[in-house]
Amino acid sequence: MPEQGLVSAAHPLAAKAGKTMLTDHHGNAIDAAIATAFALGVVDPGNSGIGGYGGMAVIYLAEEKKVQVVDFNTKLPLMAAAGNLEPPAQRKTGYKAISVPGVVSGLHMMHKHFGSVDWKNLISPSIKLAKEGITINQTLEEMLREPHIKNFPHTVHEFFDQNQKPLKKGDRLTRPDLANTLEAISLHGPHIFYEGQIGQTIVDDIQNNGGYLSMEDLTSYRPALKEPINIHYKGYDIFGPPDYSGSFTMMQTLMLLKDAELPPNRSSPMIHTVAKAMGRAWKDRRQVRGDKKSVLHLLKENTMNPLLESGPIHSKPTDQQGHTTHVSTADSKGNLVALTLTHGPLWFGSGITIPGTGIVMNNGMVLFRSKGHEALTNLTPTIVLHEDNPFLTIGTPGATKIITLVTTSLIDLIDFQVSIKEALSQTRFHFEGDCLYIEDDIPAYARMELETIGYRVKPLKRSDYYGPATGIKVTKTENGYLFESAVDPRFEGGYY
Repeated sequence: MPEQGLVSAAHPLAAKAGKTMLTDHHGNAIDAAIATAFALGVVDPGNSGIGGYGGMAVIYLAEEKKVQVVDFNTKLPLMAAAGNLEPPAQRKTGYKAISVPGVVSGLHMMHKHFGSVDWKNLISPSIKLAKEGITINQTLEEMLREPHIKNFPHTVHEFFDQNQKPLKKGDRLTRPDLANTLEAISLHGPHIFYEGQIGQTIVDDIQNNGGYLSMEDLTSYRPALKEPINIHYKGYDIFGPPDYSGSFTMMQTLMLLKDAELPPNRSSPMIHTVAKAMGRAWKDRRQVRGDKKSVLHLLKENTMNPLLESGPIHSKPTDQQGHTTHVSTADSKGNLVALTLTHGPLWFGSGITIPGTGIVMNNGMVLFRSKGHEALTNLTPTIVLHEDNPFLTIGTPGATKIITLVTTSLIDLIDFQVSIKEALSQTRFHFEGDCLYIEDDIPAYARMELETIGYRVKPLKRSDYYGPATGIKVTKTENGYLFESAVDPRFEGGYY
């Protein structure tokens, strides 16, 4: 087993960049997560990057036996808050889709408070990848088919060939403009992005094309260091971000199941029991939308009864696809990081690439229901302790399915005691109040039993939650820690 720790991510080159922080620079899990996140913006550019709207990190500090959250969620631009907010469909792509980007500031907060490797060294692997180029894999080829990106010339220049056709699997992608941008951030820190020339370049392009983002939005942006929310579930302590994340819905689902002895794994009675809890939690999610007092109330002692007595709980569904990425890291001292970050609800976010920078910008504006509300996200980075020892770091992309994928993986690992590899390869199912989505490998008789109960069963396709769940399971021994890592085998992730 690796003694230095492990890194699990959506692309093997990004995981390798993170692992070098552990092996070559003697860094910790936080350093590894930061380096991996920067590298993902180069090798997996459709899902995240330095123009992304933000993300959330849950960090376990082994020496202090403490869990902390770094919240770098996006903010509504001041110009949008002062005027009329268009319907979401009108702010899904293009310049009006761009909200305040939080990724660079959030990663720097992680570095400042918890990292040990020099800032320049954290970004150097990403600079090298951008300069030397990468080979397009199947995942990126599919991302580049995203219809809206062909409408924006600078994005076409960045990712298409000389005939203005999307690059394909096996093609080489070099990103010299992004390399220069990353080099400037490595030398000058986040200041140059939020207060300096890079920020001004971003704002000038956005405002010249009718967008909202201003320099005041960038200079005033601050990530937040927060206490996590947590529950105790069947002997395990589960931690996630508070407020406007997916964690409270995941935790409520588990709290509804905490006294249940679940039927055999992936049997129709088991799926029904878990789906009923999912449906209840999703119904409550739409009502409270992250309100702190309401969230804490939902996480009080809940049991499934009398839910077990009735049929499915139905409510209106939300979106069906996700464009996000997740990083899991662990080190030899037992520190853990679960880091989820994103461009937003479309590959390549807004579709905008800022000229001369290589920065792909987010479409976080679509997340704001109205002025005065925080952006409610589905991000559910999760850390689990067992008997006060590190046990698990896990997370996934997948839009609304992030919440149910993390929930079912935790059930697999805790209730059914499977390996991390088995948990991440299990049959997926998802229910938030409308259709019950299940992957095709469920037996036909189980599907019929669920339909008899009252579910409308539909196939859960790979494209419905695109991107790999990643996780690391930790076992404490007399001589330190043993690590077991995995990436959802449906996708082209990797771990080192």
